[in-house]
Amino acid sequence: MIQGFIHLLQTQPLETITITDIVKASQVSRTTFYHYFDSRDSLLKDSLTHSLDQIKIILNQNLLFHRAVLTEMLDYIRENRAFFLHGSPITPILIRL
Repeated sequence: MIQGFIHLLQTQPLETITITDIVKASQVSRTTFYHYFDSRDSLLKDSLTHSLDQIKIILNQNLLFHRAVLTEMLDYIRENRAFFLHGSPITPILIRL
């Protein structure tokens, strides 16, 4: 569901995304959605955690923090920028990039 939600954020503002949109994009039932998440906001929080975990994985691949690792991390953020720019606690930092 997280990937479906992130995809939706790339095409429409967070405020307009409904649970119906999320379950359709994720091809799951509402029951399944509510089994894992209490609300759209809890999905947003888990999506942010997932995205930051992905960045940590990229960073941990090379502790020396080579240019390729930094490039890969920034590419991930760029590819998912809609998510990071919609209500994320790190939005003010990313806007400056």
